Amino acid sequence: MLCPLFARVLLRRSEIKIARGLVVPDAYKKRNAPSKGTVIAKGPTASPDIKVGGVYIFGQHAGAWVNENGTPVVDESSAELYICQDEDLLCEVEK
Repeated sequence: MLCPLFARVLLRRSEIKIARGLVVPDAYKKRNAPSKGTVIAKGPTASPDIKVGGVYIFGQHAGAWVNENGTPVVDESSAELYICQDEDLLCEVEK
């Protein structure tokens, strides 16, 4: 398991759906579009407002895409984990 340091958070990517349940196309995802993910771990100095298990929208060019073993990934379409600063989370998705 990866353990973020300082004020970083580790997210597992999830699909973003738009109105009427349509999934955002891959071509759109590659632009500066935000991504959605669930926080699976956070560093010791990350904001207490960020909850492990919470779902957040984040800018996908603020951090790094990684594999489960921590290896950085160049092609983000093949990665599911993302690590970034806690301040790079744009908003929480309420259930």
